Amino acid sequence: MKYSMLDYLRVGEPHMPSVLVSPESLADIAPIARALPPCTGSGFECRLAEPEAKADFLVRVQTHDGTRTAFAGRNPDVRPPAELLDNPVWRRVFDFCARWSNPEDALHANVEDFWLEFDVAGRPTTAPTPAIFFGPRQGLEQPLELVALATGVMRGEPGPASLRASVRRAYEALPAGGNVYQVGMMLSRPIDALRLCVRGIPTTGLTAYLRDIGWDGPSGELDALLASLAPHTDRICLALDVGERVFPKLGLECYVDALTLGGFKERWKPLLEHLVQRGLCRPDKRDALLAWMGLSDHRAERERWPANLVRGAESQGPDTLSLFMRYINHVKVVYQPGAPLEAKAYPGLKHLWGRASASAA
Repeated sequence: MKYSMLDYLRVGEPHMPSVLVSPESLADIAPIARALPPCTGSGFECRLAEPEAKADFLVRVQTHDGTRTAFAGRNPDVRPPAELLDNPVWRRVFDFCARWSNPEDALHANVEDFWLEFDVAGRPTTAPTPAIFFGPRQGLEQPLELVALATGVMRGEPGPASLRASVRRAYEALPAGGNVYQVGMMLSRPIDALRLCVRGIPTTGLTAYLRDIGWDGPSGELDALLASLAPHTDRICLALDVGERVFPKLGLECYVDALTLGGFKERWKPLLEHLVQRGLCRPDKRDALLAWMGLSDHRAERERWPANLVRGAESQGPDTLSLFMRYINHVKVVYQPGAPLEAKAYPGLKHLWGRASASAA
């Protein structure tokens, strides 16, 4: 493979605080990244209360940056290794992307993006089984048809009727403004379910929605947790696992909005401090997340910059910059009745094109 995800990841590596993702954890991620085509979007999953600095790894496959074409096997410079091509789960990943890139296939216009998430526990194999998420296009008249098609391709079969019935209930109970923005298959974990990521429901309405679809956890406890998080966020999205039933464990994904990286730092501080006070985040990891945020450009860090991106910037003129933005995508608070709360952060790395003459914002 001429270029790999590892080439892009190395740009962010010197900026990653070791208390957040240790050099040993980055070394464990490296074989996975080396086996993947380069993706303009990637990130880490970091557990905020644990003293260990281990992290899981994610990449985003998109339509506009060539990654869909690469995962479909149509870019000779980034052909995946034989270990992936011979793996049955990975063959379904590549088949999905091949169909997604075919204008005549129903997946083509109806899937926004595609995420691969890797649970990293020590040095992995070359072909670790990923968790897979796809983003359905919003506004579909028959979204369940797309979910059935996409999950059937990735699972290799349509799944049991009980699972399909639970997913239907979750969709049909969505209030006005609510939508499923990601559907996940946790193929690396022993659970036969789909993960639905839901947004657009006011925080005060999340418990009622869960009740409508059969969640039987303690509503008062969840309402209190939501009320404590809401003042420090702009929105809370819901991640739930749906199988024969709605599983009790929930992810509360907290997001903030800002126009600049400096603004993001200020906006993230109250939530991170709240988590520190609740014992859900170590102070050094709070500081590390804020330190991670920044912007790198190819002029200042050319020695580690991927050569294809340098050439891309130079071909567009002397004013063009190849940039990597380091940011926090979201923080997730994991709630499971009867179990301690857990907080995870998702620091991201995103490639962008910019102009030297543009403002720093």
